[in-house]
Amino acid sequence: MSAYKPTVAILGINGAIGSHALNAFLSSTFSSLFTLPIRIVTRDSSKIKTAVPAITDENVKFYTADITTGEGLATAFEEVDVIVNILGVSVSHTAVIEAAAAAKPKVYIPSEFGSDIPATGPYINLFKVKTDAVELARSKGLKTVSIVNNAFSEWLLVVPPFGGVNFPEAGQFQYYGSDSVKIDTTSLVDVGKVIASVASKDPATLPDYIKVAGDVVSPRKISDAYTAATGQKLIDVALPLEEIVVPAKKIAEEGLKSPKDFLIGIRGVLYDHYMVSNHEHNEFVSKGLFEFTPFTEVAKRTLGKN
Repeated sequence: MSAYKPTVAILGINGAIGSHALNAFLSSTFSSLFTLPIRIVTRDSSKIKTAVPAITDENVKFYTADITTGEGLATAFEEVDVIVNILGVSVSHTAVIEAAAAAKPKVYIPSEFGSDIPATGPYINLFKVKTDAVELARSKGLKTVSIVNNAFSEWLLVVPPFGGVNFPEAGQFQYYGSDSVKIDTTSLVDVGKVIASVASKDPATLPDYIKVAGDVVSPRKISDAYTAATGQKLIDVALPLEEIVVPAKKIAEEGLKSPKDFLIGIRGVLYDHYMVSNHEHNEFVSKGLFEFTPFTEVAKRTLGKN
């Protein structure tokens, strides 16, 4: 299938991953691997047009559809080979999956892009919305390829309650348990490239799960990278592991009731050594196309020190 140049449709382009994914698809590295234009399903094209200056009428075509009812999706999905779903989990994906199943693409990439969910042990129920969506897609006969990239590198640095940087107060660094616990992480830019790479592959070569990581860090490495990039030394606020594990496991058992619950739960995953995978597909997705960005370089880029 060396001549395979898939037609791709993307949903959720205005989320955290969207601009990075589209930048990858339209880059000189990847654009020749696809049949253009890339189809974008969105109600608002203005934001992504600003974020991705490379967009032209020739390389991107916008479609309007109702993702909750499915109205308009049949047109957007007509004769597509790959559907990339990067919608958030606050909306139902049922209509999207049903429309995708009707369109019969060669590959469906669901909205996961995080933890290796089957390996999250006592925390697996935190991700029930995602696992239910994947199970539905597979039950509809869709070849479903989930991408596991664990923590977004940038978020560890700039979302204080997540990575602990400048938390609970500016200049402080909060973590639980050991400051050497391993955490798999991938930059948002590289996640975009992984999506483009997976979408370009011969479907027969794709497993159910693509597991990658741009780097392996720890709370100490996060703090050190911040200091190296900014010149500011953070003051440690070290807390017992039980202070996050106990409430996180309780939330996982009882179910999510609020966004705050998910944040507590995901911090349990992170500090309890479940934000890891085996990165077995790093070379498969990157060879000859790109190199993963080390966390220290992401810190310099994100925090403004190059």
